[in-house]
Amino acid sequence: TDMPNVGYIDNDSYSGSRIATEYLLSLGHREILYFTTGLRTLNHNQRRKAYEDALKGAGLTPHVFEAQADYESLKQSLKQHPEATAVMTTNDDVAQIAIKAAADLGLRVPDDLSVVGFDDYPMSRFLNPSLTTVRHPAREAGNLAVRALAEYLQSNGKTALPRLVLPTELT
Repeated sequence: TDMPNVGYIDNDSYSGSRIATEYLLSLGHREILYFTTGLRTLNHNQRRKAYEDALKGAGLTPHVFEAQADYESLKQSLKQHPEATAVMTTNDDVAQIAIKAAADLGLRVPDDLSVVGFDDYPMSRFLNPSLTTVRHPAREAGNLAVRALAEYLQSNGKTALPRLVLPTELT
């Protein structure tokens, strides 16, 4: 619904996840699992939908595992799907769990299993190998939000709050 005087600054989670899924498809992956924390935020729903849309568009079946972000569940899911060659995750935390579970199953990342996260957490680049992830401009969004709120307050509510969706990129 459209609510006057309500602004937002968000990231384009759908296109970020779609680009990441299409990247995995371009590498030849056809069995790509998706692990989510089960959160039902708009961003998380968009990430999942983009993955599903990309796979269906390629004539493939999505495999989503909800609320299975814990190590044991994720490891069990990987064990039950030995055909999987790639994993998409709702965020970098889940990606790190996937990497550990894969290693404990004797799978090498990225040789045996490609893993893609989302959010580009600072520590993700220090993994070995570094994590492929979707970056969204969180710092820029914060700066824009602070500036917008300051302008709104200084104008006694006469300045409209922005409605922005910022781009994402695969790193």
